[in-house]
Amino acid sequence: MCFRNRATRAPQPFNSDPISLPMTHASSVIARDFSAASCMVWACMAVGLLACSGPSPEQQLAAAEAAAVEAAHDSTKLTHATNLLEGVISAQQDTPNASRALKSLAVLLQQRGDLEGAIAGYQRLLDLYPGSAEADEAQFMIAFIYEEHLGDFEAARKAYQAVIDNHPGTELAANAQRLLPNVGRAPEEWVNFQDDPAAP
Repeated sequence: MCFRNRATRAPQPFNSDPISLPMTHASSVIARDFSAASCMVWACMAVGLLACSGPSPEQQLAAAEAAAVEAAHDSTKLTHATNLLEGVISAQQDTPNASRALKSLAVLLQQRGDLEGAIAGYQRLLDLYPGSAEADEAQFMIAFIYEEHLGDFEAARKAYQAVIDNHPGTELAANAQRLLPNVGRAPEEWVNFQDDPAAP
């Protein structure tokens, strides 16, 4: 009697409790809902990835350089700026942005008074990107730091000569050519100051 009554029972509405539905129908409802939910999740993830793909390489470099400018006057921001610059160097090592970030890092260290660190930074740029647009300046700054800040005139002469040899035809090579024979001398001893025509 019980089985006959259940078999002849009218179909339950679609929105009935799945527990009261035959097992096969409940399974199909769950499978269908799961499939639809999965599609929605993947669609939302795809939209989110497109909307939140992050800054471009140029924006990353700009943010790192801006942080370096701030860190030059605020030592509490030095670690943050250094990490941003190193991040650009690592993530964009095959692009010109890497050499720009290396130069900014060396300049930051120089401004913070870490002269040995600055020389190492400039040398790192030269070792990794000898043909970059920043290479001649890096070599020149090594010479300048040795002469003006560390008083290592022999190292300064070698560095100025490297500018002349490796970057001929550049403005900095011409400056190095002029400075080389006068390394260690006071500027007033060799600079030819132009007379001011307005002077009495």
